[in-house]
Amino acid sequence: MGHIIFIHVHILLSIPRKYVISHVVEFTMGKSAIHLACVYGEIRQSLVGQSFWARGLIVPTVGQDEAIVHVYIRNQAKND
Repeated sequence: MGHIIFIHVHILLSIPRKYVISHVVEFTMGKSAIHLACVYGEIRQSLVGQSFWARGLIVPTVGQDEAIVHVYIRNQAKND
C-alpha cells in the first residue's frame, strides 16, 4: 500500500527477514526515481545535479497495529 503527497511518500511494505530494510528502501527509491525520470522526462533538466529523493527517511516497524497504519496512510491527504 502506498500514498503520495506533494512533498512526501508513505509506503507500507512487508519485507521478509532475509532482506536488509535499508537495501530494500534504497532499491525502491532508485528504481522509482529512474521510472519517474523516464515517464516525466521534461523535469529531468530541472533535476540535473540534484537528488530526486531526500537523504533522510523514517522506517518504523509495524506489528499488530498494521490496520491503524493503513488508516493513517489513507487519511494523510486529508491531514496535509
